[in-house]
Amino acid sequence: MSLNININTTATRVAHNLDSHFNNLVKSVNKLSSGTKLNSSADNPIQYANHNIYQGKIAVYNIGLVNLNEAVSMAQTAESAIDKIGENLIRMKEIAEQASTGTYTEEQRLILHSEFTTAAIEIDRIASFTKFKDTYLLDGSISSRNNSDRMGSWYQTVNRELNIDKESMEGLKIHFGDSSQESKDFYFFKMSDLRMPGLLSEYQPDKEVFNKISVSSQHAAQNALEAIDVAIAAKNKAKTYAGIFQNRLESSIHHLDDHVYRISEIDSKITDLDMADEITKYTSYKMLSETTTAILGQANILPQIALKLLQR
Repeated sequence: MSLNININTTATRVAHNLDSHFNNLVKSVNKLSSGTKLNSSADNPIQYANHNIYQGKIAVYNIGLVNLNEAVSMAQTAESAIDKIGENLIRMKEIAEQASTGTYTEEQRLILHSEFTTAAIEIDRIASFTKFKDTYLLDGSISSRNNSDRMGSWYQTVNRELNIDKESMEGLKIHFGDSSQESKDFYFFKMSDLRMPGLLSEYQPDKEVFNKISVSSQHAAQNALEAIDVAIAAKNKAKTYAGIFQNRLESSIHHLDDHVYRISEIDSKITDLDMADEITKYTSYKMLSETTTAILGQANILPQIALKLLQR
């Protein structure tokens, strides 16, 4: 090995090793302080890209869970109002049953009819004003929404060849997925008109057609019993649908919540740091840096040995 004073190759080599050990030490400190092994894309470009994809999905699905939980609250609001409508219908049937017997006078029937009408008005009020976030739930307006006409010009011009069943696209859209595929990303909430005209829409009396049901006479009260049965059946159908819809929402919530957990678990394996392993590496890099720093000091002395040859 030759001695020279122009270029200290040994010290240069040691300095290069020190720089490498110090960079590894800095990276290890960053990982230990953040708790993640992916602090930048340079750490692992492919895994960092996968991490960003998973984080995006988790964020979107969490908002989807918010949407589903809000939909549960909406369905519960509708069901609560339907229960109140049912209570009034039962009271109307009780009154009609009372008025159907012949022991009441005309004045007494007018009193019964007044309460009967008040209950009907209350049903209309409940159905007309029950809403969730400014969306009316029981006046029939939800079921008349046509979402295929609300999807923008791109949908209408670029995908004209698609055969869209507009009836299946009617209702209040509940969106919870990360795309717009009807089979997995959204579905619709529909509710019929639960005001008195809607509740009696299937009522078709055999003999006489009345513009309004009443209990002002014995005959009218007997017909009202049949009409209210039709109304109660319509109410029950709406309540059953609200319950079925809530069950579907709960199922979607449990599935999506589990899906988010699985994605988070995969993302955790990509990003979360093994502290024991990294501390071992940190200790090694620290010892190498300290050792190399000491050796660098010794390597810088080598040119002085060459100068001592000139002193002899």
